[in-house]
Amino acid sequence: MSFLFRFLYFIKRKIRALFVLRKIHFIGDSHAEVFWNMEFSPWYFWRLTPKIKVVHGATATGLANPNSKTKALSIFENYLKEEVGKDDYVVFQLGEVDCGFAIWYRAEKYGLSIQKQTQLAIDNYSSLIQKSSAINGKKTIICSAVLPTIQEGSNYGEVANLRKEVKANIKERTLLTLDFNRMLRQLAEKNRLAFIDLDQSLLNKKTSVIHSKFLHKDPTNHHLDPSSLAQIISKELIIIVSKL
Repeated sequence: MSFLFRFLYFIKRKIRALFVLRKIHFIGDSHAEVFWNMEFSPWYFWRLTPKIKVVHGATATGLANPNSKTKALSIFENYLKEEVGKDDYVVFQLGEVDCGFAIWYRAEKYGLSIQKQTQLAIDNYSSLIQKSSAINGKKTIICSAVLPTIQEGSNYGEVANLRKEVKANIKERTLLTLDFNRMLRQLAEKNRLAFIDLDQSLLNKKTSVIHSKFLHKDPTNHHLDPSSLAQIISKELIIIVSKL
């Protein structure tokens, strides 16, 4: 972030702290860091104090394992207990690591179907989401997983190198992500929770993969372009928050 952004953010945070008590919490893997780029776009950040809890490499699959390398389950659960109030909003975003790596890797390692591994990830994710909604009711919001960006054969970036073990190409990983997000939408509808659908904006229907305009300017960075993605999420959240 630029010095000007940091300075303006500091001023805004100080002013807001004098008047705003309710919070909006963004919880997820490294892709959730995009929410920092929304700080000056939506009006509701003047009325809600944003807080972000990120666990790099966190997966929905790993939420069933309290001894996972990331310790995401215990970190997220403790955060919900200690930081989230009944009047706060919570936005979850997990799944990119699952659909880009973990589901494929575990299916091959344990000889299970992609469908079973995907359902396992959704079930684990559902358990965490329900713990949040038990605190704040319908103010828990689910955001779809972002579409994959790493092309097969890519040798750029640490993440791309770590995921070389997965043989699925980008179209196959995109299809899995779309299916994962479809199941997330069904989960949200079942629990009467709001859902942010990024697929309708990110997917290029002509190529069946993500629109190139959403790729990060740094080719070694597998995250999406933060400013472009933030604009989409901001518009969705403005509508959702105004109704809850």
